[in-house]
Amino acid sequence: MPPLLPPAGVQGAAARGEGPCGRARRASRPGRGRRVLQTGGRGATGERAPRNRGPRRRARGRAPRRQRAPRGRARADRAHRAARAPRGACGGGRMKARKVKGLDPDKSFRKNARKMVRVRLEELHSFSPAVLDPQEIDALHDMRIAAKRLRYLCELTEPVLGEGATLAASRAKDLQGVLGDVHDCDEQIPKARARLGADSELHAHLVAQREQCYAEFLEQWRALGENDFRTIVLKTL
Repeated sequence: MPPLLPPAGVQGAAARGEGPCGRARRASRPGRGRRVLQTGGRGATGERAPRNRGPRRRARGRAPRRQRAPRGRARADRAHRAARAPRGACGGGRMKARKVKGLDPDKSFRKNARKMVRVRLEELHSFSPAVLDPQEIDALHDMRIAAKRLRYLCELTEPVLGEGATLAASRAKDLQGVLGDVHDCDEQIPKARARLGADSELHAHLVAQREQCYAEFLEQWRALGENDFRTIVLKTL
């Protein structure tokens, strides 16, 4: 079989640095390890050449970072939320419990429990002047929180304090229930007025129910005052 190219043509192409098809051959490049050994990873001046990095691309699916609002705007937002939230919202978080002073871990649990019950009982009676006005919504709500604290404390200490804690827990539970009904009406009446109007049937029903619940509370509270409930509880502790 005759050769495709004459030997003279092959030798001439090899001498010119061409391949078999007449294309110029690419000069071989030294390996990376060889270049590092020769230059030490630095340029001709001895300084490391800066790497040309393109703009960083954000990873797919990752949300951008949330930018913080200016300090003045953040303060204004907090002030707006505080002014918009009614007192006693979210479970009456603004009504702080009174601190019980004089607790001594070296004394018996009975003595410390007496001090705690006295403070919670005085806290409940501290709302007495204000709750006689049916328009004192905040005072009525705070009194409900105070009654709840007194009830839970007396139920916890009942095995130690005995009859006095049992009586206080029972009366506090009754007050908490009726004041809770008053608070529910106070929450629903403004919403019904805003959406349906003051002349709506639902608004009139809620107002009448609120008056009835407040009358029940007033009757219970006056009965406790006439029977000197606070003195009886303190004597039996």
